[in-house]
Amino acid sequence: MSIEEVLASVWFNAAVAAILAGVVTVIITIAIERFGSFGPVLATTPTTVIFSCIGFAVETNKKTELTLGEKQSKLTSTLFVVPLGMAFSAGLLLIYRFLPSKLPSSWGKLKLPVVTAVALFVWLLMATSSVLLIRYVFTNYQKFPHDEGIIALGSVFSVLVFVLGVAFCWYPPPPSGKRKPVKWYILVLRGVLAATCIGTAVLLKKVDDLVAGIAGVFPAIYLTTMISLWISQGEEVLSRSVGPLILGSTSVILFAIVSDFTLLNINIPAGIAIAYVSSVIFCSIPIFYFVQWRIKRCYPDLVKAKPEQTQTTTSEDVIVEVDQDEIEERNVTSPLLSSPTIN
Repeated sequence: MSIEEVLASVWFNAAVAAILAGVVTVIITIAIERFGSFGPVLATTPTTVIFSCIGFAVETNKKTELTLGEKQSKLTSTLFVVPLGMAFSAGLLLIYRFLPSKLPSSWGKLKLPVVTAVALFVWLLMATSSVLLIRYVFTNYQKFPHDEGIIALGSVFSVLVFVLGVAFCWYPPPPSGKRKPVKWYILVLRGVLAATCIGTAVLLKKVDDLVAGIAGVFPAIYLTTMISLWISQGEEVLSRSVGPLILGSTSVILFAIVSDFTLLNINIPAGIAIAYVSSVIFCSIPIFYFVQWRIKRCYPDLVKAKPEQTQTTTSEDVIVEVDQDEIEERNVTSPLLSSPTIN
């Protein structure tokens, strides 16, 4: 096989996307802790989804026998299922939020594997059901010749994720806890899982557009976040993570939707840049200020009175600005855990 053939192969495309996704995931996770008050904004920006979108677009462009309209239809079938995948991930997070308290306290350390197994089973069940539903109903080209079905479905689930995120951020639990940085093996695990998910998704694009779209947003980073938080800080911290994690995933959704309209109609580099800037301006930054506003409204006694009286306290993807006296007295951190290093 010649070098040209290797560079043009789906395996090379998948490998490059996987490696970049894994490396960027680790870098972003470290940067979230290092960049102080900018951390939460950075945490909610799209990361791994960037490389899956690039991989999808490259593979779609290789199909030279298709017209531009047919290529666009295939890309739409992949990217407009991203909102569904993020909604299913929100369901997974809600299981971590509510199921632990329903299990017997005597189960002790058994709780974590049980909750994780249930969450994964429910996610896979929802993902499988959605693929079948989309394939036989919403991508029926006799009923929806211009992809109206999948676009409408993706739009509905986008709104659902946004509403869930706002609802669970509206009354955040009281801040508590102590800073515990991300351990090195969690960083490695996040990088490996992100690389595996993105590489697999790009490979699946060669076989099935719908399955590739769902695989591209498999909640690998959500799972490592939940598991690491449970182990290092206890299951109570999970309740503070759910709302911002769900709300933060709307930036991934917006990135995928904007990418669908830009990657083929403009070009891949410009399309990615437009999608990224759009998601940061219209999702990441507003989400940061919204969550900070809710914390200030719900816990005014913990919020800084003057800039010189404050400092930034971070936890694993956690940040809030609180009064210096309160820090010394109560050693608090914020419920603002956000993440999509997720996707």
